[in-house]
Amino acid sequence: MIRNSAFAGVQLEYDRFSRLSVWRWGALTEKYGYDRAGRLSEIRYADDTSTVYAFKDMFSGLVSISFSFSSILEELFSRAKPSLLVTELIVEFRLPFVCSR
Repeated sequence: MIRNSAFAGVQLEYDRFSRLSVWRWGALTEKYGYDRAGRLSEIRYADDTSTVYAFKDMFSGLVSISFSFSSILEELFSRAKPSLLVTELIVEFRLPFVCSR
């Protein structure tokens, strides 16, 4: 934990490969997941939203980024229309294939 009298403490946790796995600062939390190649593949936040990074295979670059806003949207839609239940929305960005020389 990093301590400073002017700031709240930050807690950091690492996995067995010395990669950051959890970051906490007060009520804020981020959990990091990695793929088999060691690349960052997911960030999960305290409100159960997430960002997912997808790769085509072990050797290629980033193919897509998905954002999940499940708990935020569920609260918004439950207030707007009680009969409408939204459990998850995923926004995905597909990156174009780029061939470099």
